[in-house]
Amino acid sequence: MAAGLLGPLLVILHSGFIFHGLAGILSLAMVLVVASGVVGRALFGAVPREVTVADPIRLAMLDAELARLEVQRAEAARAPAPDPATEARVRRAMADLQHEQEVLRTSWRAAGGAVAWRKVLSGWWFLHVPVSMALWLLALAHVGGALWYGTFSR
Repeated sequence: MAAGLLGPLLVILHSGFIFHGLAGILSLAMVLVVASGVVGRALFGAVPREVTVADPIRLAMLDAELARLEVQRAEAARAPAPDPATEARVRRAMADLQHEQEVLRTSWRAAGGAVAWRKVLSGWWFLHVPVSMALWLLALAHVGGALWYGTFSR
């Protein structure tokens, strides 16, 4: 990443801020690659890296626990003398589980968005890296040519 920021700065200073012909086009391409690298890196950092597999399993466990509490509440309601304390405890437990379910579903939806962004950014990555490497190879060819014709060919 440091080479991606420092290299273009050196190229611009080396050119003396004069961009004509092919050198101008390549300099513009280099600036676009650097800008896409900075933006892409920021986006990669913002998107969560992992989407855990445990979330669907946890959601299924919460559904089963909620069904069990629903049965327990129905049995308590059918009792000849329903205990208000037991019914209140079951209702509280059900409310807690429903809240946890909603939090889990919300985080699951957000994780789905993260997966989609990861796919988009991986497409960017496969475009950014080869173009960066090509620009570095062109810079090395330029240095090699300058050394050959300026120093070694005499």
